[in-house]
Amino acid sequence: MTMTNPFYKSAKWERKRAAILKRDEYLCQECKRYNKSTEANVVHHIFPLEQYPEYALENWNLISLCHQCHECMHERYTGKLSPLGMQWVDRVSLKYGIDKKKLFKTANGYSVYLVWGSPASGKTTYVKKHRRDEDMVIDLDLIKQSISMQGKTNTGEHLLPVALSIREHLYNMVEHREIPCNVWVVAGLPRLADRARLIKRLKPDEVLFMNVPKEECIQRALNDNERADKELQIRIINKWFNEFEPDPPSLYL
Repeated sequence: MTMTNPFYKSAKWERKRAAILKRDEYLCQECKRYNKSTEANVVHHIFPLEQYPEYALENWNLISLCHQCHECMHERYTGKLSPLGMQWVDRVSLKYGIDKKKLFKTANGYSVYLVWGSPASGKTTYVKKHRRDEDMVIDLDLIKQSISMQGKTNTGEHLLPVALSIREHLYNMVEHREIPCNVWVVAGLPRLADRARLIKRLKPDEVLFMNVPKEECIQRALNDNERADKELQIRIINKWFNEFEPDPPSLYL
């Protein structure tokens, strides 16, 4: 993440940065969670400076990180907090009672979030954790469940065209910003062309990739009691990873 704010060149920031690195014994605090000792060379604002300048020099809002972990705290192309960055926000918010609302607002008060990744990568779990009660969620699986009154994996394929039509209508409303609340769009999108097309169309304020290894997705699916047909789940996860194409640097520009 490029730091252009003049604050980062100030003497008070240099002093605070040195103090935080010393406090953390010059070790990356994210790596430390996994019993790894990695030299820290970055001090990270858990609640971003741009949205929470009042917490710029608070010790509880600052952690030492290695360069690699700091890159993982922010979305590569938007600079906004990644799911990992939001995990740190959640921990600190719970401990100190900090309001997270500023992280979910744009200039007009409403935001569109695109959450994508493999089946069983945690997309729905992430949205459930971060959405507000008044937010809207567009998820093909949820649409199918709603119109069939069946469980997560029990909806018949005969209703897929209907569900796709409903989703298309909702996408049109998002595209024209006709929905008066935050919108979370949940999708698989393994193919680059499909992903780029949807991003260009919906212009999401934030794009969140649930970057979870295939083996972990399979294990999650096997442990999920709502996913009854385990062999089917393994097939669709393998299919997603076989089709997966990573993003080029230009996708979000």
